[in-house]
Order: sequence, then C-alpha cells, then structure tokens
Amino acid sequence: MELTEAEYKTSLATLADYLKIRSVPHSPAGVKAAVDFLQKLITGLGGTVQVLDNKGHVPVLYAHFCADEPAARTLLFYDHYDVLDAGDLDEWASDPFLPEVRDGILYARGTSDNKGSLIQRLTAVAKLRRAHALHCNVTFFIEGEEETGSCHIESTLAAHPALFACDACIWEFGSRDARGNVELFAGVKGLLYVELTCVTADVDIHAMFGGAIEGANDRMIKALATLKNPAGRVRIPHFYDSIAAEMRPRLLMSVDKLPLTRADLQAAYGLRQPLHVGSDAQLRKRLTFAPTLTVSGLAGGYTGPGQKSIVPRLATAKLDIRLARQQDPVEVERQLRQYLAAGGFSDIGITVLEAQPGSGLDDLDDPFLALVAKTAATAYHSNVITYPVSFGTGPFYLFKRYLHVPIVSTGVGWLKENAHGPNESIRLADYRLGIGHMLAVLASF
Repeated sequence: MELTEAEYKTSLATLADYLKIRSVPHSPAGVKAAVDFLQKLITGLGGTVQVLDNKGHVPVLYAHFCADEPAARTLLFYDHYDVLDAGDLDEWASDPFLPEVRDGILYARGTSDNKGSLIQRLTAVAKLRRAHALHCNVTFFIEGEEETGSCHIESTLAAHPALFACDACIWEFGSRDARGNVELFAGVKGLLYVELTCVTADVDIHAMFGGAIEGANDRMIKALATLKNPAGRVRIPHFYDSIAAEMRPRLLMSVDKLPLTRADLQAAYGLRQPLHVGSDAQLRKRLTFAPTLTVSGLAGGYTGPGQKSIVPRLATAKLDIRLARQQDPVEVERQLRQYLAAGGFSDIGITVLEAQPGSGLDDLDDPFLALVAKTAATAYHSNVITYPVSFGTGPFYLFKRYLHVPIVSTGVGWLKENAHGPNESIRLADYRLGIGHMLAVLASF
C-alpha cells in the first residue's frame, strides 16, 4: 500500500503546523498547545486520547487505535512532543519555528527529534484505517519531558499497565547513514548528567590579587583537566570495570559490520581536531560500547563586551556522562564524587540533573527486530544496519521493566539532521519512505 500525493501533502502540512508549536521545556503554553494539537489530530483520525496528568507534572498522552477487526496483538509507539530550545538564533538560516524547505530538506526545530517520526506514524495508521486494513491495535505513549530526562514517566507506566500493554514497541529515533543505509537501534546507552559548582569567595575580587588568590574558573579548569587523559580515556578508578559483561561475541560481531567511519564524522560535522580513535574499528567499538565523559557546558567570570578585571568567585560546568549498558549511574556518581575528593576538589559541588541506565534487546535474532529490518529494506530499497546500542540515550529501561516486550528504534533522521543543534532537519524523501516503512511494519505485524 502506497501513500497518494494528496495524502503525502496533507501529512506534510500537518507536520508543518506541529513544528510551529514552541513546545520547549518549562513552557506551560507550549506544552498546552502541543497537547491540544495532538488531541485534536488523533481524535480526527479516529483514535481515542487520554491526557494523563502524570501526578501533576507535564502530561503524557495515551492514544489508541483499534484494529478494524478483533486483533490479538498491539503495537506501541513511543514518541515525545517536547523539543529543545532553538539556542543561538544567529546560527539558524531560517526561523526554527517556521518550517522551511530548501533543496528537498525541511528545516525546523523538532523535525528529526521527534515530531517528524510521530506524524509519519500517525499518517500510516490513518491510511490503514481509511482502507479498513489496520489488522493490529496501535497505542501511542507520547510524553513531554524527554529532553529533560523523562523524570516523571515511570509513575505513568506503573499506574496504567493495562493502557500500555502491548506485544512490541517502536522507539522514537532512527536515521540513514552517509551511504543511504537505514539504521535501526536495538538499545541505548545510559546517562549521568551532572552540574559541578565551584565557589571560591563571597564576591568577585579585583584581578590585581590574582597572584595570591585562585579564582573559581582556574580551580574548575584544574578539576576538569584531571578527568580524562589526552586520548580521551576517563581517569576515574573502576569507571570501566563493569563493561566486560557487554562484550559478548555476538554483539562484537555486529559492531564489526557497522559501516560508520572516522571520515563520516569529519564530513558531517566539519571537525577541526583529530578524533580520539586511531581506526574505524576502534571508533565503532568505542561509540557503541564504551562510556564517555563530555564537558557540555562551562561558565564563570566575565564574558561580556570589553574587559572586566576580576578573580571570579563562581564557576559551573555541566558533564554529560554516557554509560555502557552495564554501568549503574548511581555507582558512577559515587565514583565521581570520590575521585574529585581524593584529588583535592571536595569543595566542588555535584548536582545530578539526570540519571538513567542503558537498556536494550539481549537477542539480536529477536523476531520483531527481524520484522522491522526486513520491512525497512523493502520500503527504503536499501541495506539495513542494526546497531546493538545507540550512541544516545532514553528511558528504554523503564519500558523494558514495565512492559517486558522487544523494543526497536527507527525514525526519519539522517547523518546531517543536527538534532539538538541549529538548522535541525529531515529530508523529504526519507520522510515519505518512512511512512511506507510504517505501513509495512503495521501490515506485517
């Protein structure tokens, strides 16, 4: 079954309207607008919707489409309606909340993460319903806190087991690589995101005393410099101890087949510095299985126009620590605190902003993964590459814990989508092919 030109144009128009909604974190107006939009859209397509208050936090939407005839199986889609803030508007070539197509590419915040994939999926469900060919039940779990850690969705899963009961789940993201291969993901890394705070005095001090007084910036930089060696390996004792359990032969063999290269990253991001890996094989293994520690933010002192000669009293840094599936974020937090204290930096405060373990399929021969891969190959007329673990993260572990079903991630992204950055985008050709893939998955399921 293929989408007609009219159906495709309607889907794109719907996506454009959805992308105009500024559903950024901590925006009650944006949250309400997104929830209202999706309620109206889904009910208009013949689905039922419940807005779950999530114990007073940002609501979760439950949406359900019954099969056209009694069906024993239910497929669940996980998506989110929140998007990151646009950041520096000067880095965007167009308004991030006014979708614009240039050379077959649609630019707007949320195109790839994750509004494009959600509308793809709803388009496919609606197409099958109109044809009376929806042969499985379809449920959507659509949350609004994914970009801030999904910190309140566990209560929803725990409180509504019957609503979200299913036989398999399609996750939020996926992409095509530099060669056009479709990328599927069978798991995600974990994440520990912390803010470090260094306070060295009650007030900023004149810089003429810098010969005697260590400022907060200098101290924070010293502490950060101890965390990794020049090759990028984390120096925290026992940080890597639990990773050996992940290195099963079947998973290692799957990574050896991945086509990702150092040249791909150089071309996609215009990197100015050499990578921390000396070979493509090392790159694939490190990104898939190894944990990482990245200074994602650093602030302190005076950064305005001109000069202001001070010894700063306050400095902050944000650390993004991606965890291998076997690592416990609570244990890694303990290791970080112990390491800084042992190095003479016990005065640096640590605040955990997000913590979640990794998760995923333990069996890469899972039948549902095979179904998603087979239908992707047909729909995209392309090779399909399965990553045992995504380099990113998400609340995979909660869905696995409460639903006990296979989860596979696929979506509308591409190598230069720039999710979380300026000029986020999807390619229109991928968008249309992805709708075909969803039609095939639903038909086969």
